Amino acid sequence: MKILRPIATLSVACLVTALFSACNADPNTNATDHWNAAYIAPRFQRAALGYDAERDGRYVDYQYANKKSIYLTMKRHFLNQNPENPFQAVDEGFYEPRPVSSIVPRPWEYINFEGIAWGAIISGATGGIFFPVPIDSIIGTFSEGGGDEFKEGIRQTFSGDEKKTTSASFLHEAIGMEVQAAPLR
Repeated sequence: MKILRPIATLSVACLVTALFSACNADPNTNATDHWNAAYIAPRFQRAALGYDAERDGRYVDYQYANKKSIYLTMKRHFLNQNPENPFQAVDEGFYEPRPVSSIVPRPWEYINFEGIAWGAIISGATGGIFFPVPIDSIIGTFSEGGGDEFKEGIRQTFSGDEKKTTSASFLHEAIGMEVQAAPLR
């Protein structure tokens, strides 16, 4: 019983702090002022995710740039390949425009190394089954325009467009090997 009193006091203190953290005493202030409820979400995004909407644009583009940076670092360190090195073979796919942010047709780009790391952390902490958790991709899917891109990726995969192909091996395509693919029908 004595333990519940400090927990209750701490809970009330946290609730009061949360309520007053959005205090706005002057009705003439705008939405980007520090002390109002509309400013809590952008501040959280900057602090927790490193994302600033004014500087980085859409979240889907920001998380793709982060994933591409992680992929480039892994490729340089583990495969000894650098697409920016003029003395190595040119990687045509490195400068292609960003594909739609969807789990299909390229699940390794949606999950990426960060999703694998989060899955390992969560399964290690809980003692559960390993399951990759692509937090950045999920946040991007629920951000502005992300849901439409997710649906577009699914539509492209299952529509049978001639220019969209699915390989016989996701692994070979993920590491950049040439794969003979046939359109979905």
